[in-house]
Amino acid sequence: MSKYTQLKYKKHAGQTNYAEVKNILDRKFNDRKNLAVLVSDLTYVRVGNAWNYICLIINLYNRAIVGFQLVKIKIVS
Repeated sequence: MSKYTQLKYKKHAGQTNYAEVKNILDRKFNDRKNLAVLVSDLTYVRVGNAWNYICLIINLYNRAIVGFQLVKIKIVS
């Protein structure tokens, strides 16, 4: 048996927030001013005995990375 367990779907017991959010960008990324729209992305990967998380802040004007944070968390067994 694997040491990793499979997550199983569990129905949410309470109310959820499905409020409509206005789409102000409407996929028009190129006609914006510099630093007018920033987005983020978070990803992680296991390397050896540690998880490495990186969060990037990206400027949609020119797709440049304007900030990032990298965190390494050792796995204790």
